[in-house]
Amino acid sequence: MHPAGRLKIQIPIRLNNEDDMPFKRLISILSLLFMTGQGMALELAPIFSDHMVLQRDMKVPIFGRGRDNEEVFVFFRNQKKSTRCNAKGEWKVELDPLTVGVATELKVKGEEEAIVFKDVLVGEVWICSGQSNMEFPLFKSDAAAKDIPQSENNNIRIFTVTPAWSGKRADNFKCKSWQAAGPETVKEFSAIGYYFGKYLYSKNKAPIGLINCSWGGTTITAWTPIEGVNALTGEDDYKKSFILKDYRTEENLKISREYIDIQKKWTSDAEERLRNDTPLAMPPRPPLQIMCTSPSDPSVIFNAMVNPLVRFAIRGVIWYQGERDRNDGESYRDKLKALINGWRLNWLQDKMFFYIVQLAPFDYKTAPHNLPAIWEAQAKAVEDSNDCAMVVINDLGNLNDIHPTSKMEVGKRLAIAALNKTYANNDETYRHAKFKSYEIIDNKVIVSFDDAKSLATADGNPPNWFEIAGENGVFYTAESQIDGNKVILTSPQLAKPQLVRFAWHMKAQPNLINDLGYPTSAFRAGKSLTKNKLEALIDPGDGWDVVYAFNPVDAKVQDNGKKLIYDIDHSKELEGKAFKRIAYFLLLERNDGKEEYIYIEAGSFTKNVSMLGVPDFASKHITQMYINNLCVKSNVSGIKNGSYERGGYLEFFYSDPSPINQYRIPYASDLNLDWGDKGSISEVPGIGSMQIHNWKERQVLFAFNNWKTAKDADIGIGNSPSTNIDWTNTKSARNYKKGQMLILIK
Repeated sequence: MHPAGRLKIQIPIRLNNEDDMPFKRLISILSLLFMTGQGMALELAPIFSDHMVLQRDMKVPIFGRGRDNEEVFVFFRNQKKSTRCNAKGEWKVELDPLTVGVATELKVKGEEEAIVFKDVLVGEVWICSGQSNMEFPLFKSDAAAKDIPQSENNNIRIFTVTPAWSGKRADNFKCKSWQAAGPETVKEFSAIGYYFGKYLYSKNKAPIGLINCSWGGTTITAWTPIEGVNALTGEDDYKKSFILKDYRTEENLKISREYIDIQKKWTSDAEERLRNDTPLAMPPRPPLQIMCTSPSDPSVIFNAMVNPLVRFAIRGVIWYQGERDRNDGESYRDKLKALINGWRLNWLQDKMFFYIVQLAPFDYKTAPHNLPAIWEAQAKAVEDSNDCAMVVINDLGNLNDIHPTSKMEVGKRLAIAALNKTYANNDETYRHAKFKSYEIIDNKVIVSFDDAKSLATADGNPPNWFEIAGENGVFYTAESQIDGNKVILTSPQLAKPQLVRFAWHMKAQPNLINDLGYPTSAFRAGKSLTKNKLEALIDPGDGWDVVYAFNPVDAKVQDNGKKLIYDIDHSKELEGKAFKRIAYFLLLERNDGKEEYIYIEAGSFTKNVSMLGVPDFASKHITQMYINNLCVKSNVSGIKNGSYERGGYLEFFYSDPSPINQYRIPYASDLNLDWGDKGSISEVPGIGSMQIHNWKERQVLFAFNNWKTAKDADIGIGNSPSTNIDWTNTKSARNYKKGQMLILIK
């Protein structure tokens, strides 16, 4: 809060006699008043300062703190509003809707202090939020040398929130207060935010207030308030993480009280041990599931950086975020919707506009199809939400720099989208071609687009980055031809195409544009993609070869379980082929219909493709080793998605495993079966285990054991809740209707 004038107390010379007592009582009373908040000086939230911009054409809350029951008056233009502070010292008034006019003063008067804010404008207020590409400063942009010297504009005002996080909702934050745009003020400001505001002002001629509330490397989860997650249907595990971490929920309080009781018992026992000269027992482990310990935890950035703004009237938000969440796939769709809805609920403002920047292409080196899944999720979240739009920038990326410097065009596209949708100004139009539908005629796939009166290519060549596939899901580069607002696709390798996708790669910079010259958003379509989650995730066409495929929920075996029979076995054809990467895809459909999946990619641990399959008794394989450059993607709660240079560990045994941690794998137990077990040579079939672990995160990634028992096999993704966290002896295949495992090389 910004403090008002401080109350000055004249302290008399202390007397050394009984006359001193009234003075002591006065000091005690004054101290008590200040300690209880009743003596709190009048102040306003830090968003209020000289040079600020107030939102036009809607009620404008003015709020702050003062003394209990203190009467507060607010004066602006010809309006006078008053209220009284509540018992916590909080106060708020609402100005009637304002119109653009000359700069003036905002006066706030309490019973003992008055605060005056000078040079206050009325116009359009926007929050610029997200991670590093929104935070990216103007002086680093490619047009900085030209634009910074010409940035002087008293009608564009900027405000920057200092990055912070908190487990508790904050009313205050550190910030750079409102400043008029100029060479010295804008150079450190968000480049995209600045260009967005500059272009808006050039068209609307109304003052612009820009609030930079961004922080590089942050997750969408940390920016999302619990109110938005509560409104989601499904996503139970995601909701649960918010509920547990929110100190105000019953679930959090229950675990907190239980821990306090356990801690009290430990303390009592510890005191007894000390009295008896006995070593202390290990203290109880803190309940980390309810504690906010990092800036990636649910709501912690919203609490610290956004909550102090929520009553300040704004027109909308521009949002550029998702690089940190690029492994989330389709789940990002609901996460983005939760953020949008949560902010609107906190502002009590249903018509808060959101303009989203679709992420730029970039070479992440691994998992090339994770980024397109985020592009798809962003597009679908916008389609699901009112008063939202998205701009596509796959023509503006830099494959070698996650922070492309061409920020002016990004800001301009956002501004044109806002001019169209928010301000009904159609002097210019932003729209990008969007997938509408497809039809298959003989060997052709005909793709139709919305928001494209006609199509062309930016370089005059045939459209690129189109791929089509047959029922087996193997994609081939398509030959393409434009026909009005349609593209006709064929491939000499496909007589009956079934699937189509466009720009489905992290490095895709496609040349297809619409009649306005804007690029086209990535998409995928095809019946198999909706029927089979696994086929939507794998991509054999990108240099991958399928070695094996089978159903682990009801494995086919012969010779009394000594040999597993694959549905697909290409090991003989691929024998001798050099490969550097391996991948395992496991899809399980639970009895309740919910799907669980995991994708694991890693550096190869062998040159022999037969070593990659199930280590049945016929193979006599025993393989235990670290695997490097691990990439994990799963929808199962608790699995740590992402890339790990180290952390992978593989255990393939044809025999019975022993819990002895033979190779001293970090965090593994010698008592229970986990990721540090011992295989043994045997002349009879044992339980057998096929497991990949992430020891760094103390997780079983997947386990497939005792396959000779078919529907009584042990199978699971993540840590089992049983004593043996590697699923041994759980007979968990019974929990699933069906499954599919693919093993691939590249």
